[in-house]
Amino acid sequence: MKLTKSLENGYVRFMRIQMFCKPFEELSLLELMGIYRLRQYVFVVEQNSIYEDVDGYDPGCHHLMALDEDDIVGYTRLLPPGLKTEHASIGRVVTKSTHRGRGIGIDLMHESIACVEELYASQVIQLQAQSYLEEFYNKFGFERVGPDYMYENILHVDMIRTKHES
Repeated sequence: MKLTKSLENGYVRFMRIQMFCKPFEELSLLELMGIYRLRQYVFVVEQNSIYEDVDGYDPGCHHLMALDEDDIVGYTRLLPPGLKTEHASIGRVVTKSTHRGRGIGIDLMHESIACVEELYASQVIQLQAQSYLEEFYNKFGFERVGPDYMYENILHVDMIRTKHES
């Protein structure tokens, strides 16, 4: 559990962010609704990108949720090797707009990488990043593996992280 501080209406508020990773079949209906609502709001409404978010891959994935009390404020989808790409991958990385700038995305990525390595014994992790976030993902060891391309009217780049034994 991470304690973060935010300013709301002139008052300091401390949040306890908890993270949970679950396979699709263990998600409650309320959790699933919260995940879809967050993804739809950020990827469709905020980014003005009309596309089908519910793409059929969710049942084969694990879902990492960052919760502030009962509110899903961050999320990633963890895909096993061979489901969508050759290697395990992290997708649908999202933080609720009201909770950005508090380090939740950083914590989500660290936890996502740890979960993927544990769940899928993966030495290589892929992601399909929005190009403007390339430097953010570089901080976690991801490197570009090709040119920018348009996907759902947003510029993307494929990236890979290879685990190096220490």
